[in-house]
Amino acid sequence: MPNSNPGTRPLSNWTDERLVSRPGVPVDDEAPRGAGAGSAGPAGRPGRRGRPIGARGLAAFAAFSLAVAVVAVLTRASFPPFILLFTYLFATFVWLSRRAGRASSLFYNLSFVFLAVALAEGWLYVSTWGGGTRFDGPYLEAQVVPDADRGYAVAPGPATYEDVKRNNRGELIYRATYHVDAQGYRVTPGSGRLPEVHFYGDSFMFGEGVQDADTMPAGVSTRLDRRTRNFGLHGYGPHQMLRSLEQDLAGRSGAAQPEAVVYVAILDHIGRAAGRSGWDQSGPYYQVIDGKATWVGTAGQAKPLASVFHRLAGRSNVWNLGLSTPVERLFIDRDRERFAAIVERAAELSSQRWNAPFVFMLWDVGPYMNDHKRTDADRVAALLAARGVPVLRLSQRAPELEGAEFYIPGDAHPNARGQARAAELLAAEITSRRATAR
Repeated sequence: MPNSNPGTRPLSNWTDERLVSRPGVPVDDEAPRGAGAGSAGPAGRPGRRGRPIGARGLAAFAAFSLAVAVVAVLTRASFPPFILLFTYLFATFVWLSRRAGRASSLFYNLSFVFLAVALAEGWLYVSTWGGGTRFDGPYLEAQVVPDADRGYAVAPGPATYEDVKRNNRGELIYRATYHVDAQGYRVTPGSGRLPEVHFYGDSFMFGEGVQDADTMPAGVSTRLDRRTRNFGLHGYGPHQMLRSLEQDLAGRSGAAQPEAVVYVAILDHIGRAAGRSGWDQSGPYYQVIDGKATWVGTAGQAKPLASVFHRLAGRSNVWNLGLSTPVERLFIDRDRERFAAIVERAAELSSQRWNAPFVFMLWDVGPYMNDHKRTDADRVAALLAARGVPVLRLSQRAPELEGAEFYIPGDAHPNARGQARAAELLAAEITSRRATAR
């Protein structure tokens, strides 16, 4: 263990030395030698109490803290906050260790824990910076507003947004133009005939990085000559889908009764439905009660302490790139059950309210997959099969979508070709389910 007071010998080195008394200062003969408050060795070394903080010390500490806070505010959008936070804690605990008396060793050693975390945050930031991405201009995600049912949504339009995404080296990843309607939903070009097909999902469904005419809903509209509605949005999960169905947000937006309801999921939706996304703490939250998915408010309302943690941890490189997966895997069985219960409830609503088939596509292929997610895909498919919900798995129906040529280079989202292949499968599935219903 490092010495708590640099330049001072450990306490054990003083036990055989006599205290040197000063005129007018009594010596406590009952106190352990060298351990008394204000004691000093023969060379005049300070004792264990340390220097008092004093008014000047407090003023200096306050000024330093204020300066750090100002830097944190000014860099909050561009610099990882935890690098600054843990560096600040390191400096603070080193300073306290020189003034903390008997607790100096504790503060001194804790300071190096904070230093280690700060260095880890910094190393992960630097090592991944070249592979990071950024947006140029007023990208769509900057246009979201709070929404009472889904947590957040795009501001009502009509409006047009251009997303220009680059990597941190300045190279273009994609340039796409998004049109949104008066309710803030992405527009599907072409009219098509009634009845409608309604689509739910996240950025895969919304069509991040591709033009309006290249999205899955647009592809299905062309193939089936049906009017389609795209209710997908970046960061959504099954909880937004189910809440939208429960509240009939489609009908409230002026949509007609659907002929089919389509939901496309990626495996990240399991954690999103469990309320683990920092950006989605105002989103709907479901618990499994008596085997059924039951809305209990928002994630922040249902578990306030965990909500604060997820909001903060979402900006930590150490958490996102190292700790989140092993921690979240501890709850994965419960999280899978929640996901399956949400999907089952959506299928029931679709059938009971509109007599419309519920088509569930699981996007379990592509560059975002790993061994954990492949296991999750198998378990979720089994859970839903047991609940009587058919699952269209791309790993089985379109294994070629594992190939990089179906995705935007430098980005895990499907490109126009990937969207078209998925639309082809969805159109065939809708047609098949319509025929079976007859």
